[in-house]
Parts: sequence; C-alpha cells; structure tokens
Amino acid sequence: MSEDRPSAPRNIHAETISSSAILLAWERPIYNADKVIAYSVHYMKAEGLNNEEYQVVIGNDTTSYIIDDLEPAWNYSFYMVAYMPMGASRMSDQVCQHTLEDVPLRTPEISLTSHSPTDIQVLWQPLPTKLSRGHIWAYRLSRGHIWAYRLSYRI
Repeated sequence: MSEDRPSAPRNIHAETISSSAILLAWERPIYNADKVIAYSVHYMKAEGLNNEEYQVVIGNDTTSYIIDDLEPAWNYSFYMVAYMPMGASRMSDQVCQHTLEDVPLRTPEISLTSHSPTDIQVLWQPLPTKLSRGHIWAYRLSRGHIWAYRLSYRI
C-alpha cells in the first residue's frame, strides 16, 4: 500500500432501518487510518438498468452513516472510499441491503361495466412498482374504493 493512500474501509455492514433508510457501518482502514480526512459512501439500486449512482461525503470522525433518501422495497448496493490529502483508497467490498415495504401511494384506478341490472364488473390494473412500494397480495373493494394490502410479518 502506498504511503500517500489509505487502504479501503473494511467490514462494511448494512442494516435496514425503515422503508427509506439503511444504516451503513464500517471499520477504519488498516493502513493510514489516522490520516483519513473523509469517507465517501456510494450507493445505487442493485436491480434494473441505467441506475444512477449517488455519493455522500462524510467526515473522518464516524464509522456509521444513515442513508435516508431511499425508495421502499428496493435492493441497494453500497461501497465506500477513504480519502487522504494525497489520494484515495480503493473501493471497499460492496454490500447489498433491501429497504422495507411501505403503504402504496394510491389505489388503482378502476373501471366499472354493467352487463345487467344486478351485476357490475370491476376492473383495475396492478399498480406500478414505484406506486405499490412493495408486493400487494390482496385488494378490497368497498363502495367504489379499492384498498391494496400486503402481508406483514415480524422476524
């Protein structure tokens, strides 16, 4: 390892806090840890194409950070870099973590068709992932409203 660069942050660990926040924790680099002036946290959605990578720069006085601008029910990948005045470390190992599901942003739009005086056909399309914010497992129709439900469980 060069004397003007730190080694990478190590033992990166991610823990889900909520539907929009993940706690990232790490250990300081083995080499030149006392000369580190800042860390950068890099993250992006782990699935899909053309995902934008985000970066947050934080001070050298911490070994944890909460990323709290994430979307519900997505896998995210994270890695870190340590900085000294003369150079940066290599990328840390990458970790992945999933945000929790959340309440859907809205109900599906419905269409009603009547084939006789005594029946009504109710149709709707599933909500897009961005609106459903997780897996919907049931719908309830009541006086023209539809509610989306998801299975809740605790570990």
